[in-house]
Amino acid sequence: MANFQWERLLMALGAVGAMDVAVSRAVAHWADRAPSQAVRHEVAGMATALTSCRALTYEALRHFVAGDDVVALVTSAKLASQRTAFDVADRLLDWFGDDPDTQRAARDLRLGPIAAAPTRS
Repeated sequence: MANFQWERLLMALGAVGAMDVAVSRAVAHWADRAPSQAVRHEVAGMATALTSCRALTYEALRHFVAGDDVVALVTSAKLASQRTAFDVADRLLDWFGDDPDTQRAARDLRLGPIAAAPTRS
């Protein structure tokens, strides 16, 4: 499993980047509208999830660069960031529906949670 750590780490970093773009788009979309309190809370939840996934991923990266055993940490970062990124993109699909960029992001992120998944022998 140690051989997959760099791949998983790159996937986690990519998911954090995709979430950053998605959250920025959500904030920009609702900035000039009068969203309900529920929508404001949902966007805040997305931003909080992004911050958490970024912190976990960067911590895993620091330990990886230091040469530590990071199998569990990198796997957690990859799984959490990929699942969260897909959830955020899926919610943006509800809001932006026809937008091709959002549709592509959701399609691309759908693979994340299953790619480079741990296997059992």
